[in-house]
Amino acid sequence: YGFSRTLFHYNTNPDMLNAGSLFRLPAAHNFYHGAGRALWILKGDDVKAFSAVVNSIPKKYQDDAYSGYGMGVAFTKLDDPRLVFSFLERDKLDASVRAPFVTGVTMGLVIRSLSDPDYWRETLGKFSPQDRCRVERLVTFGKESLALAERGGGDLHSNWRGLIAKRVSDTRHTADNMQAACG
Repeated sequence: YGFSRTLFHYNTNPDMLNAGSLFRLPAAHNFYHGAGRALWILKGDDVKAFSAVVNSIPKKYQDDAYSGYGMGVAFTKLDDPRLVFSFLERDKLDASVRAPFVTGVTMGLVIRSLSDPDYWRETLGKFSPQDRCRVERLVTFGKESLALAERGGGDLHSNWRGLIAKRVSDTRHTADNMQAACG
């Protein structure tokens, strides 16, 4: 819901983002995750413009928007892992929002890998060994987290995102160690 509302109404009515906070949990979190995906389309790689919008929403939902933004980036830029990972550079995203961003990147990559396996394999085959390693590590995290979330109850989307976020945080896959681990 947050995706379509933001995509089609944000430019003419930015206050529509306030609607997300009226939902109960986890729907409010999912609304802002969708809004983040839509803002990727509307703002592109202008992180400053995106961050300015995110700063206007309640603090407790900002990580959801960054996660959605990461999902949008990874889903639409699958063929450009350098661009995707460039968001983790110090001058792009503040360290405090890198984990939610990588969580979303992981979700976007998993969805692409599951939705068109042939295209996924073909695209992955064109990556440098380091980029392929980084992407495959995140997809492994994401698929393992999805399997766990599917066995649990409640909201699949929120539970899956939460499991990925914990894994990303526990392994510190938002910093240079992710790159170093892949050579």
